[in-house]
Formats: sequence, structure tokens, C-alpha cells
Amino acid sequence: LVALASRHPAVRFVCNHLGVPCRCFEPDHPTYGGLLAARSLDNLLVKASGFYGVADRPWDWRCPRALGFLRALLRGLGAERILWGTDWPPTASHLTYRQALEVVRNGLPELPEPDLTAVLGGNAARVFGI
Repeated sequence: LVALASRHPAVRFVCNHLGVPCRCFEPDHPTYGGLLAARSLDNLLVKASGFYGVADRPWDWRCPRALGFLRALLRGLGAERILWGTDWPPTASHLTYRQALEVVRNGLPELPEPDLTAVLGGNAARVFGI
């Protein structure tokens, strides 16, 4: 994906589910499974969705492991490249919509309000022109 985004800078790429294709690496992986090579590519973004898929306990609305991945993305790519999403309808088997939203709202107290606003909708509005 990084190579593709590098070859096509005019095309936007949005990677789903925290950019984690499987349980191949942990949140503290130094290159985030290779995705952090995209730091300089403004056309590659990541949707913070599908938290249940990387959670140790999918029903745990606090999603500590998923938040670890989200924190790594925020540090590695910046808040302006992260778009929040629920992965509805599959997520509905694990979290309510409100829980999925509150994971980010309350789970990242260190995230400044402007960055939180961007992640929770501002970035999507900018990227998709809505």
C-alpha cells in the first residue's frame, strides 16, 4: 500500500481497521508493520475502525489494545491522517455506536480537542469533501 501510494500521489488511499491486516504485530511495533513508512505521503490515511478486531476481548468497550494501535498511528502519522469509524454493522455484535465513539472520546484524554475533533469527523469531511 505504501509503495502504491508513493507511485500515485494524486490518489487518496484510506486504509481501514487501524491499518492492521491481522494479528501480525503489536501496537509498539517500531514501524507499525511497515505502515509508518508513509509518514511523508499525505495521500495515505487510516480509518480508526474495527477496534473489536484487534481487541483481546471484543466486548471490552475500553479497547485498551486497539487504543494502543490508535496511539501509535497518531504518533506516527499525525491526527490529520486518522479518520474515525465504527465498522458498522459488524461492530454492532461487540459495541454499541455510542461505545465505539466513547472509546476515542474518553480513551485518549491526552489528545488535544482540535485533534479529537479532526479525528472524529473533521478529517473525513475534508478528505471526502462533505
